[in-house]
Amino acid sequence: MYGTAQELSVNLKIFQNFPLSHTRFGFDLKDSYTTMPLVYESMDGVPFMNKSDLYCLLQNLIKERLLENTESGILFFSMQSILLKSYEARIIGVCEFVVDDGIWLHFIRDLFTQFHKKFMTQKSSTSREDWNFEKALKMFKTILPVWNEQELSSFKKDLMNFFDSKSGNFHEISLCIQSLAGFLRQLISKNPEKFLPYDKETNPNCSIVVRVFDSYGVQFVMKSELFKAINIRNPNSKRLECKDINGKIMAMSFEKVQRKYKDRIENIEFIKCPIQRTDHKAVPIMAPSGDHCILAIDFLFEILNELIFTHRVFQKVRFEHWYIVRRFFIQMSSFFSPHHKSIFFVTLEEQDNQKQELMKFWTGFDRIPAKYVRNAKKDGFTVQNLKNELANLGLLELFPDIQDYAESVYSEVFKAKKEEFLRTCDLFKAVEKCLLNSIFKQFPTLCLFLHTQNACHSLPELKCDFCVFSNGNRFKNTNWNEPNFKKTLSTYIESDPENLYLYEIKLPDGTELTNSYNQFFNIEQIRKHKIKYFIYDQNDLIYFAKNSKNLRTRRLRDECRYSLDAFQKFYPEKKLYIRTIPSKAKRDGSKRVFVEEVLDLIPVVLRQQNTPIEETDDRLEKYRRKWETHDEAMEFSISLTEFWYILEEFGVDKTRITVIPDPVHELTIPKMAKELTIRTLNLVSPRGELVMRSEQAVFHIFEVVYCGVNWTKDSCRKHENCLKELRNKIILCVRTYSEMDEGTYVSVDHVDSVINYLKNRCSFQIQSNTPSPLVELQNMKFDDLISKEEHISNCQKFGLTKFMSNMENLEPFTFVFAVRVHYFTMFLEEFLDFETQDLTHLFMNEIEFRSFSFAKNLDFDNLPNFYADESLSVLKPESLRSDHRKRGGA
Repeated sequence: MYGTAQELSVNLKIFQNFPLSHTRFGFDLKDSYTTMPLVYESMDGVPFMNKSDLYCLLQNLIKERLLENTESGILFFSMQSILLKSYEARIIGVCEFVVDDGIWLHFIRDLFTQFHKKFMTQKSSTSREDWNFEKALKMFKTILPVWNEQELSSFKKDLMNFFDSKSGNFHEISLCIQSLAGFLRQLISKNPEKFLPYDKETNPNCSIVVRVFDSYGVQFVMKSELFKAINIRNPNSKRLECKDINGKIMAMSFEKVQRKYKDRIENIEFIKCPIQRTDHKAVPIMAPSGDHCILAIDFLFEILNELIFTHRVFQKVRFEHWYIVRRFFIQMSSFFSPHHKSIFFVTLEEQDNQKQELMKFWTGFDRIPAKYVRNAKKDGFTVQNLKNELANLGLLELFPDIQDYAESVYSEVFKAKKEEFLRTCDLFKAVEKCLLNSIFKQFPTLCLFLHTQNACHSLPELKCDFCVFSNGNRFKNTNWNEPNFKKTLSTYIESDPENLYLYEIKLPDGTELTNSYNQFFNIEQIRKHKIKYFIYDQNDLIYFAKNSKNLRTRRLRDECRYSLDAFQKFYPEKKLYIRTIPSKAKRDGSKRVFVEEVLDLIPVVLRQQNTPIEETDDRLEKYRRKWETHDEAMEFSISLTEFWYILEEFGVDKTRITVIPDPVHELTIPKMAKELTIRTLNLVSPRGELVMRSEQAVFHIFEVVYCGVNWTKDSCRKHENCLKELRNKIILCVRTYSEMDEGTYVSVDHVDSVINYLKNRCSFQIQSNTPSPLVELQNMKFDDLISKEEHISNCQKFGLTKFMSNMENLEPFTFVFAVRVHYFTMFLEEFLDFETQDLTHLFMNEIEFRSFSFAKNLDFDNLPNFYADESLSVLKPESLRSDHRKRGGA
């Protein structure tokens, strides 16, 4: 896999050569530096070096024969390494650079030689000290800026062994190490700008540097590093803020930096930093905070490489379990999200966390045997050999078309070969590339992520749709208007609060919006005339009231309101809106738009900007085919990022569009957490029907049917294994929805019909007179308190005894909203097994809609975030309010 031993050795040397690598790899402080310092060139040709690398150079500069007794060398060099790293610790936590003029380093060498001679002359006249372990350790502690007892425990053992063995001369070691310590103190005090972090008051003369990274011809900077530099150089200007969240460090193109901040970057040095990679891993990069990171796309490819060759999951999963692979990649795409529309880095700490979480998904497959890639022949391998290998590995079961990539991948690998014949390591690369092409083809969200990271070239066989946009688009990179959802106000009619068609929204600028159905058409008319959903503002309604009289018949007055297209023809200056709906409780990166509304909007906005297209335009037809559904119970949606790129493809002036939150979503969300009724997050579809997300449908079946049965009692005497059969049918129905494409919405009527089908099974009917604990909670207030005894009794009554021992640690009274989430998790523990474990994250995301992710909406103070997997004991009633209603107990 790694080629020859020499190739592996070269790759390892490249991989471990980065600033502060010893902190990442956990090397002992007494170990010498192994990093070969890199020189970075500024845009003006000035060489720079990372401040941490200066200490590596100091080690190399003073590594000359200072000791007459060579047996003392090992201990001295350990002490030297500890001393240098102790000073280096002052710059851990920053990433700063210093000019490397070459002359200065030679000056240091000469200066140290003179200092050392002077020191030795002074000390040689003094009496020789009688050294022992305790005195030597005490001396060494006094010359170190910082002493860490735990990290230096192994050095203490070495020092003790040195004195026990009597193998060297500690007197000369002490002279050398003390001279070095004195030299470092003097050197750093006279040159703080080179060795210490920037400080506005105490160390203001440091170079202010921003790195310009180069990956496959694309130049970009770290946004937080840029903003920090701009704030330092422009103290009187408004501060720029950029927070790195969840281990993601956002980037910005260098071209945009020069264009947008050209008047604020004159005194900033920009240095060139090419992204370093080995054959299999990216070399870590220092983050602005001093830790390390790699590009998100490199992290993605590393995970996929591990899945392919380390865990071999795509060989172990059978076709009938494809849903497991699919659910895994949906979970993965929540982190590798195209939402950002820009390159970003991932810290190594977050990388470790994500990898650990993702790999948990496959623990159940560890013991399943799978074949390894076979060795290539001495004279290489052919395209047919590659196809045979893909078949031998059993990859055709999950990816029947994988051999279609063999020829183009073979050509790509053949051109990149390093020896006369293709080798086994080349066969590994070919297998991997064939699999990657198959995976990205199956999962469009990951494919879009690839595009946002400027990495489409890595898989040229995919032929990315978004890479072929015309450069002549004069509206390229324009942005739509999107008011802060927290500053919008959604309203409903108090006399009819459940009528979703009457929900409206008010934007921060005072614009009031309603939908095309509100008070105009009933559901029968909507279905009969196929009336579409779109957004009116008050100007639209005023214009209609004034000008509708020009439409002579009632029919014409109605028809101009049947669709956005018809109304914009009636009112050409209409402002254009499109609603977004978050698909997760955490809305960032999860907002989506209905594809039907996208298809309605594009021709209208193009006509309004005087670049009209035909109804039969090839691009429109392409997306109609892509999103076509022959099932009226389904609606598709796409992410905001994909919507943005599609508008780019059509050359749309996005400033004409305002993106708004859906008022139905905004008003229903608080109810999901606050009300204890069994409620779903229904929306009005583009065709006027009530719909819910497919994931919501899965959870609704679980909540209504599965949580309505005591699974420890099979009371049916008519059918054998009746309870087991009901469970199988529930799983079958759940799979129908969970295997739908990401972003699919299904009609409420369809879900209700499935639930009624399941509730008619005799196992459910037999127990229908015994309400589940969730049903009993419906008559309570969300901030009522339920006694520990009643909570335990309800669990016992419904067979939820798996974690009964843990419940003894509950508080005497617990909030009802917390009890509800606890019931969910207990039923979920019963439901999840090897066959359904892939649904874990789906359920947890849906439970989050009913927990305190939305605590602010519920007007609680100092309320901890509560997730389904947290202990209920953290929710102590006295930490909230004292005026709650209690139920049950003494």
